[in-house]
Amino acid sequence: MKLRTGGIIFLGLFLILLTSITTFNTGCGNSNTPSAPVTVTLLTTATFTSTSVPGSPTATFTNTPTSTYTNTPTSTPTPIIDDFNGPSFNTAFTFVDPLSDVVPSFSSGQMSFTAPAGDVFDPSYNYNAPRLVGTISGNFLAETQVSCNRGTGTPGGVGLVAITGLTSQNFTQFVVLAGGASAIQVNHTVYSVNTFWSSALTLTNYTVWLRLQRTGSVFTSYYSLDGLYWNLLHTEDDTADSIPSSLLVGIMMTDPTGYTYNPATFNYLDIQNQ
Repeated sequence: MKLRTGGIIFLGLFLILLTSITTFNTGCGNSNTPSAPVTVTLLTTATFTSTSVPGSPTATFTNTPTSTYTNTPTSTPTPIIDDFNGPSFNTAFTFVDPLSDVVPSFSSGQMSFTAPAGDVFDPSYNYNAPRLVGTISGNFLAETQVSCNRGTGTPGGVGLVAITGLTSQNFTQFVVLAGGASAIQVNHTVYSVNTFWSSALTLTNYTVWLRLQRTGSVFTSYYSLDGLYWNLLHTEDDTADSIPSSLLVGIMMTDPTGYTYNPATFNYLDIQNQ
């Protein structure tokens, strides 16, 4: 049996088409994060003519496109982290000190500051509490480690905060070390209505790890005594309160009554979108 010219052309074009498809599959398999969307048509329109014997009828085969694959790159949100190595804060965060009377200090990967007497974050008094916050949209998980000897029965607190504004607020979620370092407390304020939840505990060296998580309209707070095992403090659904997507999230310290406090010392602030 003899293979004529038309058959050779058909076979050659078929091998080229097969090689192209194989190359495409190999290339996409090795690319995890393409820089731009890539659209590839797996089969292109082509017409082949095959003549087996001179003078015999001619057969025509047409191959039309059957499917298209589009590879669109996805991005992973970059966490906002400050390990407090100084001499300044991560520029993604804003340190807010309304009375300009707080001077944060950095030492060996730690940051410390003290809230002056009367500095709170309360619609009935003032919004003078020193705080370090960054703008976070959507779901997030915020975490910090804080040490503070506040004295037995001392009011006020220090910890993680989520608020709607720098100088005023309709919503505040404050997860704090409170009550003379003998309790972890959630202070929840919506339109000037305050609610509190607390859990008694015994700390080592006045140190605790705190987490505040947002999933949709649900806010959940946790604490840990070693940074490894986490205890649920409180979960609440704020759907009825219409909390905005974008919040200011970070750390804050309050001193409502003028007690003399030791400084609050933070080891890090880590906020991740989820």
